[in-house]
Parts: sequence; C-alpha cells; structure tokens
Amino acid sequence: MNFFGSYNWTLSKLISGETTLDFGLGRIKSFSFNQPVKGAYSFFEPAIILNYNGFNFFSLGLGSGFRFTNKDNVIITNNWSLPTIILRFSLKFSEIHNHFFHPTNTSLYLIND
Repeated sequence: MNFFGSYNWTLSKLISGETTLDFGLGRIKSFSFNQPVKGAYSFFEPAIILNYNGFNFFSLGLGSGFRFTNKDNVIITNNWSLPTIILRFSLKFSEIHNHFFHPTNTSLYLIND
C-alpha cells in the first residue's frame, strides 16, 4: 500500500517546484534454507524537485530526497535508508495533441505564420 502527496509552486514562467511526500507499507519475504521467512516493511520519503518547462512538448526535472525505511530485522539486517536522486522527463500531452489536431489553439504557432 502506498500513499503519495505533492505540493506544486511556480517560481517563474519557465521554472516550477514540487515538494513530495511518499509513504508505503508492505510485506517482504525471503527464503532461508528453503523455508519462507516473512516480515513487514515501511518507508517514508520526502523530496524536492525543480522542473524546467521551457520546451514545447516536454519538461525536465531534477530533485533529491531521502528514503527512511523500517523493516523486520529478522529477514534483512542491512539498513535500507538512503538518499535518492530524481531525474524527471514529462511529456506535455495536451500541447502535443493541440499541435497536431488544433493548430490554432497551441502556443507553437505564431500569429503571423
């Protein structure tokens, strides 16, 4: 089970920011001497991402966060908490659709074209 929330804000016409919170619960399973061993796993990951929206059909983003984990130590003894790097590529489907099907409604065509 996973829960996700985000808050978006605009820094300028081309740059926007996003703060995300991700929280998840689940079960993990490992095999020890051909016997399954089950346990619980949970994580919490806050992150911040900056997006560049200067392209016509897509935007690029770069961010960082930290994933805090809690698990059953009987199954896995290593610490799974770690920093994360976020590389984002987002397609602008509405701009792509407008460009090909509604040329007068898109920002790609100038008035004098």
